[in-house]
Amino acid sequence: MQRVFDIVLASSDMSLERVLNAGLPVALIFYERELPGNMRQSLDDLARLYAGRALLVTLNRGDASQAVSRFGVREFPTLVTVKDGKTIAILGNATQSDLAPYVAHLLGEGPLPAPRASEQGPAPKRSTSAAPVTVNENDFNREVLQSDRPVLVDFWAPWCAPCRMVAPTLEKLAAEQSNLKIAKVNVDENPGLASRYRAMSIPTMIVVQGGREVDRWVGAMPENTLRNRVARWTQG
Repeated sequence: MQRVFDIVLASSDMSLERVLNAGLPVALIFYERELPGNMRQSLDDLARLYAGRALLVTLNRGDASQAVSRFGVREFPTLVTVKDGKTIAILGNATQSDLAPYVAHLLGEGPLPAPRASEQGPAPKRSTSAAPVTVNENDFNREVLQSDRPVLVDFWAPWCAPCRMVAPTLEKLAAEQSNLKIAKVNVDENPGLASRYRAMSIPTMIVVQGGREVDRWVGAMPENTLRNRVARWTQG
């Protein structure tokens, strides 16, 4: 019988895998020194509210350096939501008011919150003459997880011959399609993202829709095969 937790759990590099494999969606809060009092109170309230449905977990930076690298955490506090081993959302400089809507989204009870005005940056171009967008640890959340259209993410590296083979097809798709966004992640420059999305062999491609991974494959597909694979997201 699965144990029900109605309290906030404290984790570390040594115990995080057990937490993530507990069979429940997980909301991780990374902090540097101590959590603000109002955030601690909200976490306590959410832990009671979602007891048996989700785990609320805190990680101190000093005890979780590997996890910080794994999830590409750069700011504190950072909120990371995980479900079925997949990262759902990441929010740096999280505040008390962010907790409830992100946990609700994690459990399928609400939409992914819109980025704050300061995080949105310039409005993305929706022209059909677009090119693949290069994304990194800093803008992955905005460009991919919070995108208003499906995103095909290509994990690649300059030295990877199969990656170079499939690149022209991705450029064609980006130029032709306004319904599907193409994003490229250089795994050498973004090892945290590669680890988080288990891009152990490249090219690894994932499709993200509504902040969630909905498809994945590994290897360079012929152009017709790739087009057929993504057809459901390119058709308006």
